[in-house]
Amino acid sequence: MADATGGSRTRTAVPIDFSIGANPYFPTAQMYGELASHLDKHGPFQPRPADEVTAALARLLGLPAASLALATGSAALVSAIGSLAGRSVAAAVPTFGRFTDPGLLGAAVERFELDERSGFALDPAALATFARARGATTAIVSGLAGARELDALAGLDLVVLDETHVGVEESAAGEALSRRNTIVVRSMGETFGLHGIRFCYAVAAPALAARIRAALPRQSLTSVAGTVLFMLGEHRRAYRQSLLRIAADRAALTAGLAQLPGVRVYPSEDTFVLAKLPGGAHAEGLAARLAARHGVVVGDCTGVRGLGPRFVRIAVRPPVETERLLGALGGELRRSNRALSLVPSEGDHGWARTG
Repeated sequence: MADATGGSRTRTAVPIDFSIGANPYFPTAQMYGELASHLDKHGPFQPRPADEVTAALARLLGLPAASLALATGSAALVSAIGSLAGRSVAAAVPTFGRFTDPGLLGAAVERFELDERSGFALDPAALATFARARGATTAIVSGLAGARELDALAGLDLVVLDETHVGVEESAAGEALSRRNTIVVRSMGETFGLHGIRFCYAVAAPALAARIRAALPRQSLTSVAGTVLFMLGEHRRAYRQSLLRIAADRAALTAGLAQLPGVRVYPSEDTFVLAKLPGGAHAEGLAARLAARHGVVVGDCTGVRGLGPRFVRIAVRPPVETERLLGALGGELRRSNRALSLVPSEGDHGWARTG
């Protein structure tokens, strides 16, 4: 049937949420049964000892246990790191992390805006110069950074790398171990597919990791998070396979979005893809129409610093769901283009037609 705006609405379609980037392939059905059994045995209020869980994560990552700091949720970890960061930090934006929240960091945040024309690529030397000019001794960046990039930031007291991508092999963790000032932070809720477990960890040289652990709450992990971590070690192959499937789905989503006229897609290693809509399209209105007419929910980036009203964030989903998204998005963009073409020029008079 038609909705009030003239669009066709499919009432029988099950809504799909592309605003939350959870792993759609993990945990497996077998793991859900095992998790229920673990909870029956250990109970929800009997968390495993922190040393035991840390040792399990160390084995999984192939890193020294002394280099790890585990926390329940990003807020606790951000606050702990913020206590080491001084009174001011320089953060590269746009970013969706909590590392730009002054309330959590306990520090003023100086925002270093990345250039859209360069695909939001980071120039670490420019960030270091910006930080020093603003009196910040800590820099916060998202994504991967290699030795060359970290060398450009070596003069700062603290460098925090917020790695939100889903890869398990590529990481700056090895660099963090050999540098006195570098912390790599990773949140595992998205890759586990269970946001509710609220599991994050930081990797740093042992002395720096010890300072982070000391700033965390005494009981920093829930029993569910610890249990899932142990299960991850037992189901490592399925976990890695799920990440490979996400990578393939992300490539398909990126290619599909790039084929839509006027849409620009930015490189991603995350469970999300960032896209810029063509001129005349607005993320807020488009997101509302996608939800109302097609049962498809996307992230509106209008309020995100460094982005604006033409940007949307779309989660990586399985192929069938992605096809539905692309069809809905393409249809709404064509509808917007037709509406714009009917708006009279400056020499015309009367109301613009929108139907």
